[in-house]
Amino acid sequence: MPTPTFFRGKVLKAVIEVDSAAPARWNYAVAVLSNIEKAFGKNPRRYRLELVAFGPGIRMLSIWSDAHNRMALTQLAAHGLKIRACHNAMLANHLTRKDIFAFARVVPAGVLEIARKEMQGYVALKP
Repeated sequence: MPTPTFFRGKVLKAVIEVDSAAPARWNYAVAVLSNIEKAFGKNPRRYRLELVAFGPGIRMLSIWSDAHNRMALTQLAAHGLKIRACHNAMLANHLTRKDIFAFARVVPAGVLEIARKEMQGYVALKP
């Protein structure tokens, strides 16, 4: 299906919130990201995507997480997805930097990162 005409000549900017430890929610977040990538033809100049994991959702970025999500996130990161891990959630879940995927950047607070992105014109999506 072609990209909707509204988006022609525009850049989609979206921050995806993941605050749940439920694998179904993780899978849904990955599906949302994959669908955006498909709609825009894997052209990172047409979209700016960021995934922010906080609260129990930080487990999505743990090296012990589901292999399917790890593979999908690795591929999406290679196509321009920026992945952010909440430091506060890492502390609450007893995770260190070594426990988080190398392609994820640690931010002080996930909710502040989401607010910062919204102030920059990103739309917040919560699958």
